[in-house]
Amino acid sequence: MDVLHLVMPDGRILAGDKSLPEILYHLRYFRWLAIFFKIPVINLLSYFIYRRIANNRYIISQTLLPLTEKKV
Repeated sequence: MDVLHLVMPDGRILAGDKSLPEILYHLRYFRWLAIFFKIPVINLLSYFIYRRIANNRYIISQTLLPLTEKKV
C-alpha cells in the first residue's frame, strides 16, 4: 500500500493527500486546519509533504515510539 485510502459514507474514495482535509475536518480539535487546504499553495504543498511523511513513516514511528511509552 503506497497511500492512505479513505472511504467516505457516500462511497467516494479519497487517496493520499486528498484525504487529509477530510480527516482533519472530522477531528474536533484539528477541524480549523482543514480550511488551509482550500488555499492552492497549501494544497500543492500537501502532496509533497504527504509523500515525504509516507516514504519515511517507519523511521518516524520508530522515532516517536519512545516518546509515547510510559516511564515507570
